[in-house]
Amino acid sequence: MLKQTLKRYMGFSYEPIFAKIEITRRCNLDCEMCYRHALGSIPNDMTLKQFKQIIDKTNFKRIATHGYGEPLIHPDFLEMMQYCQKKGVKTMLVTNGTLFTEELALGYLKTNPVSITFSIDSPHKEQYEKIRRGASFDRVMKNLKFIADNRGNTKVRVHMTVWKENYKTVPEMKRLCKNMDIELGIADITYSYDFKKSREKNSVRNEMPKNEYRKCYLPWLSTYIDVEGDVYPCTDNLNWKLGSIYEKSMKEIYNSEKMRKFRELSVTGKNENCVKCSAWAPGDCPIVKRYLKKKMGLGR
Repeated sequence: MLKQTLKRYMGFSYEPIFAKIEITRRCNLDCEMCYRHALGSIPNDMTLKQFKQIIDKTNFKRIATHGYGEPLIHPDFLEMMQYCQKKGVKTMLVTNGTLFTEELALGYLKTNPVSITFSIDSPHKEQYEKIRRGASFDRVMKNLKFIADNRGNTKVRVHMTVWKENYKTVPEMKRLCKNMDIELGIADITYSYDFKKSREKNSVRNEMPKNEYRKCYLPWLSTYIDVEGDVYPCTDNLNWKLGSIYEKSMKEIYNSEKMRKFRELSVTGKNENCVKCSAWAPGDCPIVKRYLKKKMGLGR
């Protein structure tokens, strides 16, 4: 990060050190709030050859197989992660957790991932299965426990998307994670993008005061590559297509006039999608946590 910052301040070209790479847009669930419904169908997975090409032509230090599909549905997921390990690229996984088998879990843990994050939006079976349609709460919790028991140095986390339907269960989720020695992260629904429950009227963000300045550093450190190889600043700015990773170098894309313009609009608060993002908040306290603290007396 320091190297990137020095290059930026000195006016040199530089590349992102982290990337979200969408290896598939297929998913085995039909979650209530998922934006996939609005994106349209892209049935093809990223091929193993394409994935290796991306890793070989970039200088990413870390990647997350993250996008609008379920990474574990990809038949070459484990081989992709093993290739990253071979190339010295650390990996992170965000998953709905339904497709783990013990063999797959142990195989991935052997690649020493930085973190494995399970998306779980309620500690209650009925509410969880209502939100994550097609998922089995019992199976996911079993898989979470197995990963936690065999984690080694890998961080295990739960990510909870909160809105007015489920935010009252956050204290219970905190206790559940604490009992399993697992980190809990929370984020508000991104109502400008997510498709069904994620309407503005459901967002806990609406009751927060206007934000004062930008606290997101992603436009200077990371990027998002979708399943077709198109590059974007992040997963929340799909109207900012920067180019194809198969046609241009990452340095060329990341230092383009369009990316520079995006950074300018982002940091000044003139990009609407950035302002709606939960990373936009004064100080070090994200909007959702401030809301929960105000409404429920929750601390950090």
